[in-house]
Amino acid sequence: MSTDQTRKKPPETDAQMNLRDSILQELFQNADLNSAELSRLTIQDVDIEAGCLHVYRRNAMRPVPVRAATMEKLRQYIQEVRTQNGKPCKADDALFVSVFTAEPMTPTHVQKSMMHHIKQLRQIGELPSTLVSQLVTAESIRRDTKPE
Repeated sequence: MSTDQTRKKPPETDAQMNLRDSILQELFQNADLNSAELSRLTIQDVDIEAGCLHVYRRNAMRPVPVRAATMEKLRQYIQEVRTQNGKPCKADDALFVSVFTAEPMTPTHVQKSMMHHIKQLRQIGELPSTLVSQLVTAESIRRDTKPE
């Protein structure tokens, strides 16, 4: 395979990344989840019928309500993107993965994806006014509380 072939993304990759990153941004902004919580979510943590996510922190589960529009995007993402050869993933599989490697996203990867999505929103003039300050504040808090 040539270098050009390995660098080219399949056309559906951009749509998959945009859907995933849109969901990440909405959950970060509206459900108040941080990048570590987002990266730990599994498919079984999504309760579409109840309209919530099961988020674990310090071995305690808390249900986090999610807007109906975001829940619909999650349903679409699981159905269309998080499948393996046409078969649904296992329930304990990571919810958010790299569209290139199918590896689970790390908190850093989640942050980078959200920043990329923010740049795209800024370019088309649809950037929520509070989003950038939320992301910067969350990142600075994460750095300040990170154990050395």
